[in-house]
Amino acid sequence: MPIRLFAAMLLLALTCAGASAAEPTYEPQIDLPGFDYRNFDLLQPRPRLCEQACLADDKCRAWTFVQTGVLGPVASCWLKSGVAEKKSNPCCISGVR
Repeated sequence: MPIRLFAAMLLLALTCAGASAAEPTYEPQIDLPGFDYRNFDLLQPRPRLCEQACLADDKCRAWTFVQTGVLGPVASCWLKSGVAEKKSNPCCISGVR
């Protein structure tokens, strides 16, 4: 087997293994109010971007993605230092690390 093909297959296998271990823990229509320590607008309205920001920050324990048009013309992400009581709200998608 050519080395490039082997390397490509290995990379694909590692990528797939990593993706299954980091499946999103989205909770649609859930807001986690409080414990906010950082928030920012998202260039694309994708909850995964908010989740990834949380996973990249050791202080982050939970996150809430707020849909486009709720707090302004673009979607936003709120990183949380703790996990608040869940509140049902169609504006949001949240996740706990």
